[in-house]
Amino acid sequence: MKLQIDRQEMLEAFATVASVVPSRTPKPVLECVLVACEQGRLELAATDLEVAVRSALERFEVEGGPGRLLLPASRTLSILRELTAERVELELEQGVVTLRAGGDVFRMVVPEAEDYPSVETSGEPAQGEIAVPAGALAAMLRRSLIAVATDSTHYAMNGVLFELDPERLRLVATDGKRLALCEQPLAEGDAARFSRVVPSKGAQLLYRLAAREQAEPVRLQPGGVRLSGRHGGTQLTTQLIEGQFPPYVQVIPAASRRRVELGRQALLGALRRAALLAEREASAVRLSFGQGSLRLSARTPEVGESHIELPVAWEDEPLEVGFNPAFLIDALKVMESERVELELGEQAQSEPAVLREPGGAFLYVVMPMELD
Repeated sequence: MKLQIDRQEMLEAFATVASVVPSRTPKPVLECVLVACEQGRLELAATDLEVAVRSALERFEVEGGPGRLLLPASRTLSILRELTAERVELELEQGVVTLRAGGDVFRMVVPEAEDYPSVETSGEPAQGEIAVPAGALAAMLRRSLIAVATDSTHYAMNGVLFELDPERLRLVATDGKRLALCEQPLAEGDAARFSRVVPSKGAQLLYRLAAREQAEPVRLQPGGVRLSGRHGGTQLTTQLIEGQFPPYVQVIPAASRRRVELGRQALLGALRRAALLAEREASAVRLSFGQGSLRLSARTPEVGESHIELPVAWEDEPLEVGFNPAFLIDALKVMESERVELELGEQAQSEPAVLREPGGAFLYVVMPMELD
């Protein structure tokens, strides 16, 4: 089998598919991308046995009939990025793939394609399908992923909860110290009610799929043990996490008496500057609210202290509360509005605070830290 493929199209598809390839694996064959030409279609595919991605190519020519070959993901991606020719030629002979582009020639020893596991991106009966605007889904995932736990023994916290009903899609993530919640109304779809957790890697790859510059929506197909997403010629399928997601609704404060509106960029910059002398990961930045002003301060023994002031419309009694600055910075970076609202409870030092965009569909709950 000999293939001639448009280099730019192959590069874009290869980068998407190669993102699922594990960096470390006891199975070297999983470090490859499968190239399959069958029934007049050319597809790139990869899997880590939990997440699978397929991407179809349109601008190609084939000689010698159908066939399959493997390409080392990391090396091939590096080659494609450096090439300048418009076309790429691939040919497999006796376990060696020859890649030609213009006057450049690369020969790579590759495993047998028959040794590559099945790349399942379908096959499970779907519980309907919903269409979500790609930009909206990308924004929801970008905001949710900041709160995903990275090493929790409560496995359901190591992913993003997808809650679906006929009228809206809700994404929730928490690591036990903060919680992110996003909602998007739905105008098209017939999926049944669905509430399952997508693992962090699957959610990150779904974000990359949705973030591509294509006008069409992402079509989600929830199943019993998998969730599939299709955008253009690319389809992703991820296994779902077994286990019960924490009862997050109980964490969201029903009402907050103290509320202050702040400039998002001004608060973000002040937190970054104040945190420069909060060197320990467990160090808090103190927020001191007074008449018409907010002082942010941090102190680390044997290092020093910082004091940053912002004008704010605070007319309540003075209040002090401490937060992990990284948690607030993470949320402010993924928000888009010029202004944000910070809500504090009656016992601000021990009750969760809420950060939100005015009138937006993103809500961020963060626990305060004990002050020295």
